[in-house]
Amino acid sequence: MALGIAVLRGLEKKPFSKRIVAGISLALISFAVMVVDIQRSIKQEDPAAYAAKILVLRSRRIAELAASIEAISFQFFMNRLLNTTLSAYVNDAERYDISKWNTVFSQHMEGLAQTVPEIEDAIFFAIPDPNKIPLMMTDSLTRATYQPVRSIIMQKAIAASGKSVWDVCMGASKSAAQNVNKLLVCARLITNIDTHVPLGVLVLLVNPDRIARAVSGSSWDEDANAAPKTDYTLLIDENSKILVSASLSQIGLQAQAQVPGFSEHFPLNKAASPSGKYKARALSGAKATQGLFWVIYERVPDRLWTLVSILPVSVDPLPLFFRIFIIAGFAASVWLILSVLRGGEATPDQSQPPAQHLEAIPDWFKALAPREKVVMVLLLKGLSNKEIAYHLAIREQTVKNYLHGIYKKLGVQDRFSALLLMQNAHLNIETIKDYAEKNPSEFSVSIDILA
Repeated sequence: MALGIAVLRGLEKKPFSKRIVAGISLALISFAVMVVDIQRSIKQEDPAAYAAKILVLRSRRIAELAASIEAISFQFFMNRLLNTTLSAYVNDAERYDISKWNTVFSQHMEGLAQTVPEIEDAIFFAIPDPNKIPLMMTDSLTRATYQPVRSIIMQKAIAASGKSVWDVCMGASKSAAQNVNKLLVCARLITNIDTHVPLGVLVLLVNPDRIARAVSGSSWDEDANAAPKTDYTLLIDENSKILVSASLSQIGLQAQAQVPGFSEHFPLNKAASPSGKYKARALSGAKATQGLFWVIYERVPDRLWTLVSILPVSVDPLPLFFRIFIIAGFAASVWLILSVLRGGEATPDQSQPPAQHLEAIPDWFKALAPREKVVMVLLLKGLSNKEIAYHLAIREQTVKNYLHGIYKKLGVQDRFSALLLMQNAHLNIETIKDYAEKNPSEFSVSIDILA
């Protein structure tokens, strides 16, 4: 605004120049591009801020689900009836006919699954005899399902000493329609209440559809094995493994290969900020192929899990070098305009031949007598009647007489009206001095007095 006012004032005093035109044009173009860049940046921030709010709600939901699932496994550790059943199963020499214990186990688990529908199935592996048929909530699980689960989760749960362990295991779903070969499981070591001797490991198979909906808002059925093409959300554990995703192909993979900029920006330690965001490009080998993405993350309360949303940036920002170029262009335009307004450029008045100045002298000024012209110049310089009389070595009354004659010729009433007439005619000291140098006979004294 201040620059615009200065330009308008300057244009009133100076003839229009090419440098001013160039400066104003460059300033307007630079300002327009900067406005566009700001608008693009705002458009980038809006979806990221919305996704961050959604992640906060989803992280709380994930924490609640995990706590409710873990509470089921904790009951086998604390409930004496259940614990006694498991002890009898483990200590019995029978490996195959386990129906009397499996009935109690199955009925209890099915009742719990009614209150926690995220539980799809449950398995209990005995520690003393690894070849013993495990207890199962349903009879639809096959050996091809529980053997891989046992090999992956058994030792981890034993090493955790009663704490819940979450992992992704390879297996086959009990539902042939789903044809899922990756299972999210929660396991806990169960010990005898009285002797604290380890009995076995309880493994809860989590319903993938419900967990996927809680994490990303879509189920596995809706995006089976399809790589996400828009925004998507992942649940990552403390070891950077993907526990839950709407895409089956991502389950169990390391986040470094799925989250843009993960290795450079993502906080993996406990002391890091529990939430944040950054922008990065998806990499495929040495080339960026998927464009720019927002990565927004939120730590799940009371856990080392993290929810991560990846959003494609639909409007790319201007490159840094281009922004620098815009700022430099705007600065150059300001310099051009100010240099002209401060007199740094020769205006057309000064750069043209003297004949141009002669044409600027009005006829009424040329019609004045030589001594009257000199009085007008001294009047333009702001001298009083007494000062004019001193410079011309005449009486003050003589000056008044000259002025009276000048006012009459010009059709004005007083000194102020005469000065206003000269200003409107664009008469100034330099213009009159140039005219006097070419026409010394029209002035009664040397042009030095005009300096």
